[in-house]
Amino acid sequence: MFDSGPGFSGLATGGLACGNQCTAVCVGAAISDRERGWQSFVATVPVVADSLRATLDDGTRFRFPLNGPSVFGARDRRVVIGELPSGQPMTFVEALQGDTVVASEQLGGR
Repeated sequence: MFDSGPGFSGLATGGLACGNQCTAVCVGAAISDRERGWQSFVATVPVVADSLRATLDDGTRFRFPLNGPSVFGARDRRVVIGELPSGQPMTFVEALQGDTVVASEQLGGR
């Protein structure tokens, strides 16, 4: 899942094909099951980040502790796999070190 296909650049992401124009936070894909009430996503963030904060379209925020591995071939990146309630897209994602934002990405919505 983290290997990009032909034509995708993996230099900044360690091979994760981005869903948007990637910056330091790269959200690669999201899937959901509205009947069961969940959505999940994969991303990469700077390896110094120890948590990720996701903001949904209605303003609800979720914060995840990060302890995933670094990305093979891009040791300055960390893999993130997260799960959120379905029904609302993520609009903003922040990678944090303590309470300091080290990277962020606007995804759309508001």
